[in-house]
Amino acid sequence: MDNLEDFELYPIQLRDPLPVVKIPLLPEDEAVSVSLQQVLDRCYEAGPYRTEIDYTGAVPGPPLTAGDERWVQERLASHG
Repeated sequence: MDNLEDFELYPIQLRDPLPVVKIPLLPEDEAVSVSLQQVLDRCYEAGPYRTEIDYTGAVPGPPLTAGDERWVQERLASHG
C-alpha cells in the first residue's frame, strides 16, 4: 500500500478466527505478517480480562442467531 487511502478489508463471521494482516513498514522494507488472533489471544491471557469483565451477563447486541448464541455460551462455559 502506497498511501493512506489504500486499505484492505477482511470480512469475517463471529466464529471465524481473526485474520493474518500485513503491516507495512518503511518503503524499502517488505510488509510483516501479523496474526491478529494470536495478538488478541496473548492480550487476553496476559491482561486482567478474566477477572475484570463480568462474563455472566447477557451478551451485548446486536442480537445473535441461535447458533451463534449457543457458540458464545459454549465458549464462555469452557473458559470459565
